[in-house]
Amino acid sequence: MIGLPAAAMIYYARRTSAPTGNRRLWILGGLLAAVQAVDWFGAKAPDYSIEIPLTMLAAYIVLALVAAWAGANRAVVMAQEEAST
Repeated sequence: MIGLPAAAMIYYARRTSAPTGNRRLWILGGLLAAVQAVDWFGAKAPDYSIEIPLTMLAAYIVLALVAAWAGANRAVVMAQEEAST
């Protein structure tokens, strides 16, 4: 399950560029991997409570904000074939 998002991030990193480099993109990737690891290996709540959906909502908001921050100021890199014509 990690392979598809990792391949998408590598593809996105190769096809776009940012003035600050890819550091923000790799921070997002690390955060996504950490959240996935907590989901897979973290302790499961024994019973359902309001904290579960609130935690999921907070995680979604944080990840969406980090994704927006990581994607800010990125521009598409033209392929060499397109640039030479």
